[in-house]
Amino acid sequence: MNLGALVVLVSLSLTSASTTISIVGKSGLKLSKPDEDGISLVIFSVRNQNGESRDYVVETKNKESDSWEYVDTEANAGPGDEVEYKVATVQNGLLVESKWTSVFLVKYFEPGQFRSLRQTVVFRDDFNHFNKGHFTTEVSAWGGGNGEFQVYTPETANLYTANGYLYLKPTLTVDHHSFNEGTLYNGNMDVRGIWHTCTNGVNNGPHNAPFDQPFHLLLNVAVGGTSGFFAEGQYDVPKSWRNDSPHPMRDFWEHRGEWLKTWHGDDVAMLIDYVEMIQY
Repeated sequence: MNLGALVVLVSLSLTSASTTISIVGKSGLKLSKPDEDGISLVIFSVRNQNGESRDYVVETKNKESDSWEYVDTEANAGPGDEVEYKVATVQNGLLVESKWTSVFLVKYFEPGQFRSLRQTVVFRDDFNHFNKGHFTTEVSAWGGGNGEFQVYTPETANLYTANGYLYLKPTLTVDHHSFNEGTLYNGNMDVRGIWHTCTNGVNNGPHNAPFDQPFHLLLNVAVGGTSGFFAEGQYDVPKSWRNDSPHPMRDFWEHRGEWLKTWHGDDVAMLIDYVEMIQY
């Protein structure tokens, strides 16, 4: 496992707007749209990466789930497959059609299904102390693929346990003994030289990566970025940089008067109560 200093979100189905598409059984495809007033017909259209498409016409809603559903048991779908879908509905006599949406398929589980399966806790850490044997601490300054501004360090100021929690706490580079206000502008950050290691815990691969090979859980806190995750626009406080700036990190630092006042002690940290992995 790798620890940095963003949280990975895991979901069991993929949803766009109010429509859900997921795998059922061994390779079936389930499409579902919650009912709305005035709907009398729903048409699901799905196409794979080869351009092959299918249309599923649903004339009657499922009263038990109050939704319009179709299950294609011959879809030959698999986890990680990329498909596109759109939904056309006849609502109050008018045809309303959505745009094509691309998703990666995951398994659908009926509510309570896990209770009937044998399960084993294969890993758990309650963070009563930091067990270095459970985790690998990421040490890098490469920006996480999004042009982020943070440096991941093994410093105890950034990574520690207290009161049964794991703390991932950001601090200022200028507060580290290797830097000052001057070296921030004119110095070099030699990650390997300072911490005697340099790691990178990112998974790369095909569409179903990282689930096509052994992988890790990533716990980290990131700052900024220029890939467009933080678009230009209005925020509760001014955004301290522009994504197209030639020096976004410098802009972020020089506008610290706008955001540093919101940092209050350990309140800036991300707290993790526990990590548990269950094998079914």
